[in-house]
Amino acid sequence: MDFIDTIYVRFIQKSNTSSLFIPPTSDDGGGGNPTQLYGQYDNFPLNSYYKGNGVKIGILDTGELDLSHTAFVGKDINIIHDTYDNLGQNGSATYDYYHIMMVAGIICGIEGYAVESSIYYVDMHSIEYPDLTGIELLLTQEVDIINLSISYYSESNQSLISTYNYLSQITSNNNVIFVAASGNTLDDYYNPDTSEYVDEFGYISIPASLTNIIAVGSIDRYFNPSDFSSFYTRNIENLSDSHSKSKPEIVAVGERSISQISNYVRGTSFSAPAVTGAIALLKQKYGARLNRESAIAILTVTANNQNINYDDYIIQRIGMSPIIIPNSIKEGHDLYERSGAGALDIKKALDYPDLRLPYSYPNIVEGEITNIVNILYGRVNQTLSIAISWNKLFSNDVVLLNCDIDILVYDYNNNLIKRSRANHGNLELIRLTLNITGYYRIKLIVNSNGLSLSSYAFAYDLRG
Repeated sequence: MDFIDTIYVRFIQKSNTSSLFIPPTSDDGGGGNPTQLYGQYDNFPLNSYYKGNGVKIGILDTGELDLSHTAFVGKDINIIHDTYDNLGQNGSATYDYYHIMMVAGIICGIEGYAVESSIYYVDMHSIEYPDLTGIELLLTQEVDIINLSISYYSESNQSLISTYNYLSQITSNNNVIFVAASGNTLDDYYNPDTSEYVDEFGYISIPASLTNIIAVGSIDRYFNPSDFSSFYTRNIENLSDSHSKSKPEIVAVGERSISQISNYVRGTSFSAPAVTGAIALLKQKYGARLNRESAIAILTVTANNQNINYDDYIIQRIGMSPIIIPNSIKEGHDLYERSGAGALDIKKALDYPDLRLPYSYPNIVEGEITNIVNILYGRVNQTLSIAISWNKLFSNDVVLLNCDIDILVYDYNNNLIKRSRANHGNLELIRLTLNITGYYRIKLIVNSNGLSLSSYAFAYDLRG
């Protein structure tokens, strides 16, 4: 069986008609002044000049987006397809209502990130066959960003391959920034009805698992990786790139509230729109210079990795052996298993120096080392973060065209200090603490099996 589902975890049930959800306790991250919540937990620039003006955002989700709600009054929201005419009368319509309302509220609502952006919404259930083809409807609107707080599951490996290839073609051939929720499968590891482990336990689902889509995991307000947030990457048979080692790329607060819509929700469905909204602000600032690759590079080098809790997460159930989930560093570069590059820090992303984002990058040739930053002055104990991202190409017969780029850091005497060596994916990130004051060089080398590279972007950040 194949099906599409919106991603959510443990919605608090409605207690009465006057309150959407039971107010959370002091330990579960909700409540409080919403302005303080966004400012404190999302590091959101409340007085920012950038509000997403001129940026078009597509949302593929489920349920009725109520434009009469106070959170969306005066917003530029366009309903492309929507079938929920009788709210609450159509199966899970009540649940779906809150899901899309929260997703849209985080992106563009009164308490959202990109409050002046233009929204284009497609309800997946309004399509003749409820699947991911709603993305094509959004592409006809020439959107800049598409938010996917959804997941695709299948019992058929062939169906997974078909969906993977379909989306790979779309993301590879369209200059749109795709952002997806990584999933909540870490919370659903055991089925008490069958006394068996769930096959999807911990795995990042499609579409977030695709190389050219930004997968967003979840943290709570204390920078702990959420106990539901997916991070494993599945190796689908016959898909050499299906186990990308760069997932999730980034995390954001997914345990949150918006006072006008709900008191408290938990899920990567609500961390993904935070990143979508943040990218809209970057798109307003940089315009055509910001593409998918540069968005990933800037967000990852400016992410907050200092406050993340890197302790092992232990799942313990009565009568069962404990399961230890590490947040260890990934092989080949400095992304972490559960938290990627770290927590979204939109203030630092918006402060990224304008001159570091060029209109074009130097040509890089397979097997040749290319200078990217010839002279970089750094002081002892400063932290240098470097990221490169590229468009992973797919051929017409949906065979993956493999490409890999490594980052190399040299000191002024041309001694190699550090090199990234990750495989499978389209992002590499390294961080290093400088042990001497002086000049450094940053170079790249391409390993592409003779295939051309369509586009790439590079970013670096020096702190301390």
